[in-house]
Amino acid sequence: MHDPKTWIIVIIPILVIFVGSMIWASISDAIIRKKRREQYGKMKGRAKGDISNFKMHRKVRYRNGEKDYQYTARMNYEFEVDGKIYKGEGIGSGALWQRKQQVICYDPDNPEDNCTKYYYDRMMGNDSFIMVLVALMTFVFIFGFVFYFFFKVKGIDINDFLDFLRDYFHF
Repeated sequence: MHDPKTWIIVIIPILVIFVGSMIWASISDAIIRKKRREQYGKMKGRAKGDISNFKMHRKVRYRNGEKDYQYTARMNYEFEVDGKIYKGEGIGSGALWQRKQQVICYDPDNPEDNCTKYYYDRMMGNDSFIMVLVALMTFVFIFGFVFYFFFKVKGIDINDFLDFLRDYFHF
């Protein structure tokens, strides 16, 4: 397995599978985000929701071997639209836990479809920026490795190629 051609035969399918799975994950994530934006985009209505039950849930996480806690504020609420009372439950802002009301977002055509403004803001935000950045860095690393490996197999000195690029682009 010390033959470079053998390494290429092994590495290229692995890279193709990895890159393909990254692309598939990105496409499916985009589809989910689009559906979520359509659903939450209909929630143009706002109402004051009376909180009837509020609980903080603690989840234990371990980061770098240290114990860490993640808190989630879950609540039951009710709000009024056109004289009718609607009930809901969901995630709210833990920072507002002492308040008796939170803003509720709802679909005016179907007030049963509702959530807290805190959750609405999270769902409508652009939370995929970090994921795209990580994917981009991964692609750069993978293609850099393939590029480097290709030069090694062809017997081309990387420094000679970098000198060529510096001369060609004048930097």
